[in-house]
Amino acid sequence: MIGIETFLRALRESITPSTQIVVIICPSARTDRYSAIKKLCCVEKPIASQVINARTIMKQDKIRSITQKICLQMNCKLGGSLWRVQNTICKYY
Repeated sequence: MIGIETFLRALRESITPSTQIVVIICPSARTDRYSAIKKLCCVEKPIASQVINARTIMKQDKIRSITQKICLQMNCKLGGSLWRVQNTICKYY
């Protein structure tokens, strides 16, 4: 079993000034590990982060939908928009 400190150490060693986002795949859902990762990524080394439970991406019948939602979340965290609507003003003469 991978301990919380192992995840935190790997993040500290991997995050550089040019890193834009980190994606962490956790083997199971644990709120203490999730909280520690988010605290590091929000306070200690501020960076956009996406934490994924391995069980979530193991659902082969839903993998396309799941990965699309993860990508949308990551895009939004990097400042992108989820949806774009073009507003066209028509003038009638």
